[in-house]
Amino acid sequence: MIEDEWKTTNQARFEHRRELFPVVQRVINFSLSLPLYYGDRKDAFTFSTHLDGIIKSLFVKPIPV
Repeated sequence: MIEDEWKTTNQARFEHRRELFPVVQRVINFSLSLPLYYGDRKDAFTFSTHLDGIIKSLFVKPIPV
């Protein structure tokens, strides 16, 4: 079921008229960011202590190569 929703989201990204693209892109970006804020059943949007770990892992901690 989740795979179908991702497929629908990606199709919506490319099938709209160019004048609607900025609006569609904002909605798509919001839907793609939701797992970062609400993953693991934690509300990182409201409680920023959960978001702190996500930001550190994305931007502060280097990826070992």
